[in-house]
Amino acid sequence: MGRARSLFDNSSTARQRTNQERCAELDIRAASLDAESHRTREQLQALETELNTNRTILSSAVADVEMDINQTRRDVQAGSIDNSKLIDTLHTGTYQTVQGPMGWDSVGKPQGGVGVFVEQWQNGTAVFVYPATVAAAQPEYPKHDWQ
Repeated sequence: MGRARSLFDNSSTARQRTNQERCAELDIRAASLDAESHRTREQLQALETELNTNRTILSSAVADVEMDINQTRRDVQAGSIDNSKLIDTLHTGTYQTVQGPMGWDSVGKPQGGVGVFVEQWQNGTAVFVYPATVAAAQPEYPKHDWQ
């Protein structure tokens, strides 16, 4: 019986070591998966940030095109490209844009729209000047003469 007991003890000890090795291996795998999961979450966050940035850029580009189209319409409505006539037309109308109905108050502040962004050419570059949450520069007013 002593020999059988000894074989049983040796077998049990071997199984314990094997189980311990398996547990250690699983712990290593779990740590690796946790690290990969963390990297994947960081990559997802970076992609979501990039997506939101691209949405903002696209929205601004679409608004620029819409503004160009509306500028042409206003020129036609005002019957002129004279600045004072255009200003009068802008201050008295509301124009349908991709961001919703939009107009300007008596001092030229944009009214309406959803997420109105105003850009201005400064030093050869288009920069956001309104609203303050996205403005990269202060509006230049009065604007410098064209060169």
